Amino acid sequence: MNKDTQKQQKPIIDRLKERKVQDFSYAILFFARFVIFLLFFVIRPVLAIAVALRREGQDLERINKVYEDNIAKVLQLQADLEHVRPKSYLLNEALPENPKVDVLIGDVRKAAAEENITLEAVAIAGLQLKGTAEGKKEETAQNGVVRGVKIDITIAGSYEDAVRFVQAIARQRRIKTIESVEIAKDVVKDPKATGSASPAAVKLKMNVQAYYL
Repeated sequence: MNKDTQKQQKPIIDRLKERKVQDFSYAILFFARFVIFLLFFVIRPVLAIAVALRREGQDLERINKVYEDNIAKVLQLQADLEHVRPKSYLLNEALPENPKVDVLIGDVRKAAAEENITLEAVAIAGLQLKGTAEGKKEETAQNGVVRGVKIDITIAGSYEDAVRFVQAIARQRRIKTIESVEIAKDVVKDPKATGSASPAAVKLKMNVQAYYL
């Protein structure tokens, strides 16, 4: 290091030792520490809170969307109920609150008359609880349990008429299930020829179960 360089550095060192320069340096250090303090203890928490609030806002928007969708579905369901309310009698006819045996037998007779079939016998087999353990007493049934009444039907006629009769029973509004069907030839004697017989018809026995509440 030459003498000229030493002479130039000496004033700089002397200036750094001056009180004004030292005070300014302390001010810069204080300001730097203050900025760091702001970053870690003020700005950072504020940013964290802002991020959390934004995330909560997004969650609230999703929740509001779910609520709006559910409310729209409820309103649509209410509109559908209002639309079908005038036709609620159809449900009562399909699943009445009591057996309505007289109506049930009337429907069977009507179907036989319309299909030109001979109704030889129709009998109620008894009331029973549907959908519970076998042998359970009806008194233990709670509201809303579907119960059934069995009806035995015997008809005679042509095979085609018998098929149409079964289809007519199935098309009726009252909810029913056909539990069993037996078909046999019905030998009809010819009144014009003594001793002669012709298998002109069939005899059909069926067990039907109709339901009620």
